[in-house]
Amino acid sequence: MGNQFKTYFLMVALIAIITGFGAIVDSALGGNHVILFAFFLFSLISTWVTYWYADTIVLKMYRGKIVSREEEPELHEIVERLAANAHIPMPRIAIVPMAEPNAFATGRNPQHGLVACTTGILNILDKQELAGVLGHEIGHIKHRDTLLQTIAATLTGILGMLASVAKWGTIFGDNRNSNPIALVVMLIGAILLPFVGMLISMAISRSREYLADSAGAEFSRDPNSLARALQKMENMATASAQHGLKSNAIQGTEAMFIINPFAGASLASLFSTHPPTEKRIARLQQMAMGRQVF
Repeated sequence: MGNQFKTYFLMVALIAIITGFGAIVDSALGGNHVILFAFFLFSLISTWVTYWYADTIVLKMYRGKIVSREEEPELHEIVERLAANAHIPMPRIAIVPMAEPNAFATGRNPQHGLVACTTGILNILDKQELAGVLGHEIGHIKHRDTLLQTIAATLTGILGMLASVAKWGTIFGDNRNSNPIALVVMLIGAILLPFVGMLISMAISRSREYLADSAGAEFSRDPNSLARALQKMENMATASAQHGLKSNAIQGTEAMFIINPFAGASLASLFSTHPPTEKRIARLQQMAMGRQVF
């Protein structure tokens, strides 16, 4: 119930922020209310589309492909076992063509869940490690984190877009009908809105990752394998960043992945949507020794 409330709150916040910003832009550019109505309509459409088609949108963003049991029998066997342990319907399975080892889950509820693996993660993890990772993602589905994370990612992306609108609005809004106070507010918004989006994603995602790690260990019955998988993925993400290789992940969606795809980059580390991987691994190792730390 807590996550459902947060989801609805974010949806209302998304509508309010977009409409409120539309009012500022409308005032700055003359105040004829046409821009305000356009922003309000956009807020309703974007919220509706995100709620009903979050999984489809994310999959298209990453060129993911739903795979059948015939195409990936071992993957289906793992996910089917984990879903049974979690007491949720069998989620759909997708493969994302990315060399980076990672995984995410999406879908508006457990009845419409989807787990996605990159081609990279299938290449570096053994069956037990992969089960731990997929158990983590099924934990997100069971806890109804997926829609919350997707809406947060949408909000982050829209805030970034609004920041661009604010920047250009301050450039072209200087005319005799402009509201100087609104222009100043737009300028401040252009600077602060992207950081607001990052803070929202951080606040939502960090605590949920610990809970999903716990679920992954429980559903896979193997905390150590999940810990090894996290270490492998973190090492590769950090090594790529150190060698100047940019992640193919889309900015604003990093909270959806099991490992922050931008790990190792200084700014990404400062505003990471994930708790430190070493702390996650330490908790899993303690759990393997019979210590309940979650």
